[in-house]
Amino acid sequence: MDSRHSDLLVVLKRAARAVKAQDYENLSVISNQVVHNASVFQDNHAVHTAIVLYAIGKVAARCKDKCLPINIELDKAIRAVEQGKHSQYEKELRHIMQVLRKTDNKVNMYTQEALDQARVKKGYKFHTHGLSVARTAKLVGVSQWELQGYLGKTVQEEPTKRDRLAIARKLFTQRR
Repeated sequence: MDSRHSDLLVVLKRAARAVKAQDYENLSVISNQVVHNASVFQDNHAVHTAIVLYAIGKVAARCKDKCLPINIELDKAIRAVEQGKHSQYEKELRHIMQVLRKTDNKVNMYTQEALDQARVKKGYKFHTHGLSVARTAKLVGVSQWELQGYLGKTVQEEPTKRDRLAIARKLFTQRR
């Protein structure tokens, strides 16, 4: 098993623990960590994993007990990665998305919106890691138009004066 897949396995196990503990906010953090690996390696498994984890966090927070089958599906995905069955892993991710869509009629509409938002938001994260808009849109499965719309609305935080001063001090102390 190469390092990408061992990293993916670690992330999936952390996500499964978070789901079992109903710590859905942590799934967003885990998803963002996956984005870094996905942007470096441009690995489709990591891209899909980031999107699915983000969507689980958003949808499961609303449906609580009805999302219980997600634990089972995550365990199946973990086993597929452990066994090196990549096509089975992708199948399990798609199945998780289906489970999320079928949780509840009220949640179904929210789920689709959450999945769409997950793709666009994760696309933004990939773009901030240096990928082009075209490549990012292709990786996450959205149009460049949708991604550009989100990128245009998103404002990155400016570093504070204290942060800029710390960077300047660090630069000048390294030259000695």
